[in-house]
Amino acid sequence: MKIMSKCKLLVIAICLISLFSCSRNVHIGYVYDKETKRPLQGVTVSYDNKQVQTDAKGYFSISAEDKANSRLHFYKNGYTSDTIETITTHSGEVIKKTFKDGSDTVYLLKTPVTRKKIVAKFKWPVTPVNFARFYKKNNESGDYSLLIPEGFALTPNKNNGVQVKESPYGYEMKDDTRYITASQFHMAGVDCKIIVYKVNGENDRTVINTQLNSYDKTGKQLDALLLDSRFTFEVIYHRDFLIEQNGKITINLHSKDQYTYNEQGDITGSLNNAPVETSTVVYQLKPNGMFIKIAGDD
Repeated sequence: MKIMSKCKLLVIAICLISLFSCSRNVHIGYVYDKETKRPLQGVTVSYDNKQVQTDAKGYFSISAEDKANSRLHFYKNGYTSDTIETITTHSGEVIKKTFKDGSDTVYLLKTPVTRKKIVAKFKWPVTPVNFARFYKKNNESGDYSLLIPEGFALTPNKNNGVQVKESPYGYEMKDDTRYITASQFHMAGVDCKIIVYKVNGENDRTVINTQLNSYDKTGKQLDALLLDSRFTFEVIYHRDFLIEQNGKITINLHSKDQYTYNEQGDITGSLNNAPVETSTVVYQLKPNGMFIKIAGDD
């Protein structure tokens, strides 16, 4: 393994071991605070869209596909995140580890506390441009993949029965879905979050959803509105949206057919210049936290 970080201010001390079993690698490590020498619990360790956290003793174990190289990301509030690049062979051989100080540990320090408070002004309106860094499209296959930028983490879903509005294809968050909290803000007197997550669609193709949630003062979720859903199946589908500070949300839904069909519904050919069909719905966030449709087809 090769360390891809220079002297940073956080200190994660970690010993990584690559094990090979059933054509898979397992990265096992130990994370602790450089100053106190105590193990760090709750450090988020991300690898290839998978994520675990260190236990009370500072240990973690995360499986990895047998690929040439990938990166392990370490994040914990109050510490500066770090990245380590792992190198394995296709046969599963263990590669000799190389650390920046010649030992089997990497050191990071706690993030220094600054007394000067800088408050970033939230920019209105909110559009899909704000969330493009959370997903990536393969232009050849059309498949989407979920990305986890530095400083963000996947959170397990705790289903409380809130129905997601504007999800006509049924691609909604499931009990086992994990999501990224991409943005938090106060709008029209209501606390809101925008989350990004992936679900499996037809033939296990990936669907990337961007969703707007509303909450009461205790943090209980009140309502949910699907802002964007991106996938490529028989149709190429995506949305764009505009969220205004007064709580008005405009969503444009775009779809483009890729194939022709016979009366039995079988695919008979490809469409190269099919028109893009677009429809628009408009919602208003009410003071009670509900998203109410004020324009568009029911």
